[in-house]
Amino acid sequence: MKFEIEARERTLQGSGASRRLRRENRVPAIVYGGTRKPLMIDIDHNEILLNLRKEGFRSSVLTLRLDGKSQQALLRDAQVHPWKPLVLHCDFLRVDATHAIHQRIPLHFLNGDIAPGVKLEGGAVAPALNDIEVSCLPQHLPAFIEVDLKDLALGDTIRVRRNEYTVVGLARRMVSSGGDPMVLNNSKIAAWLGALAEAGIESIRIGTKEMAFYPQRFDKTFLDMLDTFHETYPHVGLHFMLHFEHPDEFLMKDDAGNYIKEERGTFKWVPATGDAMRNLVSRGWLTVENQTPIIKDINDDSDALRIMQREIKRIGAENHYFFCGRDIVAYRAFNVPIEKAWQIMNDSQKGLSGVEKHARLSITHYKGKTEVAAVTDKPIPGLPG
Repeated sequence: MKFEIEARERTLQGSGASRRLRRENRVPAIVYGGTRKPLMIDIDHNEILLNLRKEGFRSSVLTLRLDGKSQQALLRDAQVHPWKPLVLHCDFLRVDATHAIHQRIPLHFLNGDIAPGVKLEGGAVAPALNDIEVSCLPQHLPAFIEVDLKDLALGDTIRVRRNEYTVVGLARRMVSSGGDPMVLNNSKIAAWLGALAEAGIESIRIGTKEMAFYPQRFDKTFLDMLDTFHETYPHVGLHFMLHFEHPDEFLMKDDAGNYIKEERGTFKWVPATGDAMRNLVSRGWLTVENQTPIIKDINDDSDALRIMQREIKRIGAENHYFFCGRDIVAYRAFNVPIEKAWQIMNDSQKGLSGVEKHARLSITHYKGKTEVAAVTDKPIPGLPG
């Protein structure tokens, strides 16, 4: 299916200009990539909203029509209102017919109802992946990939290998993030964990903000479910990646706004959060770590981050990493320059013991995260530029 989007160039920027565009039923957007400078555009709201509801739209090379000229592009990001059918902003990436692109492509599972393992043996199809990353020239990009299940017997698995598409290798690890899986009920989480384990996944990482938002979610019923999963699949590693961003999220304060100290001099945790953390980390068969974005005017404070790292380690969890957000329009107001983030992190670890300062700084990009080993404004021997 081919998709074409009519666009027009815009010169005004800022939140005020964006609000005016939305009142006119237009969506502010940006086109970047290639050898040309980023271009600010706006597009029709209803057109992009309807296209976003089509499965192939996010995985297809689109044609942007601007001032009578055409530009091939991929939709890289669409910021949507949390509950209204309202598109707030879009990012498009220019593509070049001579350069390979990386894109996640949806999987279509066929003939699951007639598979012997379902029809004759009473099993159920449990996909561990719903899409895979493909690398190819733009003209060869498929809208979807079909997976035929007609010969699947009970206990069989289909694993991803290199074949007619260049795809990721054999799946061993699964990361559950991008949304918060802890908003699901226990039975759904248990079903997903079991399906992943049956599919041969050896390591499952659950990224969640729920420990900060609603620590009561980690109650006895949930923990009993985790224990049952471990008893059933003891070979599968389970790793919780929490998202505390400031000690205000878990430490108690007095009326003057100061953190309350225990008699022994350590800080006092909010009871519900402290109990949930201790109950989770007490299960020695799983790991609990914390990752934190450094956010402008929120936690770009080395003293606060020092307290947070010390307390997280003291309660039995680990400090995994700090990171800078992607340099896209939707995040730009909250981003901290990498030089400043590097300084904040290093200052925050002054005075910490060796086991307390395990966290490293990383930067994010469309392929994932990369650790920052050093920051300098001077030439590095052996590196061009």
